[in-house]
Amino acid sequence: MKPRHAAALALVGWYLMVPPLFKKGIDLNAPPSQWEHRQAFDTADRCESTKDDLVRCGEILNNAMVGNVKQACGFEGKTRHEIRDRDQEEIVVQMAFQFMEARCIATDDPGLKAN
Repeated sequence: MKPRHAAALALVGWYLMVPPLFKKGIDLNAPPSQWEHRQAFDTADRCESTKDDLVRCGEILNNAMVGNVKQACGFEGKTRHEIRDRDQEEIVVQMAFQFMEARCIATDDPGLKAN
């Protein structure tokens, strides 16, 4: 590999992205430019590792199998079944699905440019 190609590859970063969240759910068909940017990373491995954690968090929220959701996901120790407000419960469920669909996208991905 030529040095200039190696330098160009070194400049690529990674975004952890989740699909847009609407009142009626998430939109997996939305273009990457409309996805929510959660965090930036220098390497694909770091992004993928954090994505895996976020996906697990989504699974925990969805299944409400862990009592200490705050430790895993940053919520105030409430499981889905402890949330009394139906609207709040629906938001948590939608966020769970949003987290489970997280993706790592290269910062130079052409799809990130708004149309």
